[in-house]
Amino acid sequence: MPVGELVFANVVDQRVYLAQGEGGQPGIYVLTLPGRTLPFVAHRAWKVPTGLVSEEFRLVAPSGRVAYRWGPNVRRMLGSMDLTVENDLIEDTELAEVGTYLASFILEDQVLGEIETPVFLQTPEKQLPKHVEDGLKRSDVIWVGLDVKADRELGGRNSVSGKLVPAWFA
Repeated sequence: MPVGELVFANVVDQRVYLAQGEGGQPGIYVLTLPGRTLPFVAHRAWKVPTGLVSEEFRLVAPSGRVAYRWGPNVRRMLGSMDLTVENDLIEDTELAEVGTYLASFILEDQVLGEIETPVFLQTPEKQLPKHVEDGLKRSDVIWVGLDVKADRELGGRNSVSGKLVPAWFA
């Protein structure tokens, strides 16, 4: 007997989710293969009896292997008369293939729902923004790094985490 019911689920790129919400076009974007995906949101709406359950999310690649596994994590469900809505931002995924993945939503080791989620290879911009290109023309060295706390690229030398390195280029 199933633990509960998955009413609605979607796997949406974070940019699409911020613009259109949980009903946005499903999809995950990767910049290189193999490579790290851009952040995406796993949205679920559950009808499950009140209590704690173990929840898991998996992405199965077109080749059939499990490419990503999130969980199991313990979640508190509101009850069968209320929807328990979960939105998780996933930022640590590395995928090796593009194509249609199968997203599996699992409670207490039971697969309660699966949806197809396309993974796209996003092509880079053909040209850098003008202000970046002008700055690069005037310098022989740039400081590049990663702000670990915010997990975003920096363009200056004042890093809280101290993870900046000089990069010389011609």
